[in-house]
Amino acid sequence: MELSKKWLLGAMVLGLVFGFAGCKLEEDEDGSISGSDIVVDNSTGTTTKRAYSSTSLKHLGTLARIELREQTATSADGVVGVIWDLKKSADASDKTKISADNAGDLVSGSETLTDAINFFIIGFTNYNGTLGYYISKFYNVTSVNEANFGARDASGNDVIVADDATGLASSSASEQVIVNGTVGPAGGVAKSLGTAAIEKEKTTDASGTIYVWADIYPANTKYGLQKAKYATAADTGKFIVDIYLGADTPTASSTPAETIEITSDQTGYSSEIKQAKAARYGSAYQGKIMKGYVKYQDTYAASEVIEDAE
Repeated sequence: MELSKKWLLGAMVLGLVFGFAGCKLEEDEDGSISGSDIVVDNSTGTTTKRAYSSTSLKHLGTLARIELREQTATSADGVVGVIWDLKKSADASDKTKISADNAGDLVSGSETLTDAINFFIIGFTNYNGTLGYYISKFYNVTSVNEANFGARDASGNDVIVADDATGLASSSASEQVIVNGTVGPAGGVAKSLGTAAIEKEKTTDASGTIYVWADIYPANTKYGLQKAKYATAADTGKFIVDIYLGADTPTASSTPAETIEITSDQTGYSSEIKQAKAARYGSAYQGKIMKGYVKYQDTYAASEVIEDAE
């Protein structure tokens, strides 16, 4: 992405004044994410610990290099991944069933959720030698570290919705499951990608790195390595997620290990997909330390926007 010197100077000035603040919702409470590096230390924790760090620019998608570090065949440390289509819940009101008088603020009882957020997430985990991933969309999240991002009812059950319309019709936190499976603790939430390929610097190393790529892009646009496969009007409004395995940067001739088509009913976009923020994500299971790395190898249609400076 190429930015003008004029814009960069303006960004630096605004950054000094506002700190590139995102939503008021706390993102990374204790500095678990520094640049592309992720170290979520939950060694003394009793529940899963989560952190995310969002971009200051909006994008349509990203090609992300994701690394799970210091892994072995018996690791069960946590999750590393990418959040995208991240926006305040109120900003999604142009495509929701929420009444017009609530278009600015989502209301739950007496609490006004002006800083609640909606987002898609893809997470990767190495659980006892099996590499798995999941994809979900969450709505009206007000606390990152609540169980299931707060999408739980009073009985402790996950609040699951079928599509974007039902997710946005309520002001309480909920989850739309796109891909899940049985990999992970307590029955698991991730779909298996097979045996984790752990690459070591030396044969004497006790642990190594798992490399995976997520290419996330809107269909029927000029973005994405496999964009030619999704180039009709019927594809408009979809997100495509292509997963590639291994350290080498994928190209248009590479074959994805998995491809996920997220339909327009699931995305909530009946026409052209709009730009939104992205974020690096990491979580560590109880008593664990999760180390990883997320690099935006390419960002699609990054806009020169600084917002939410509050």
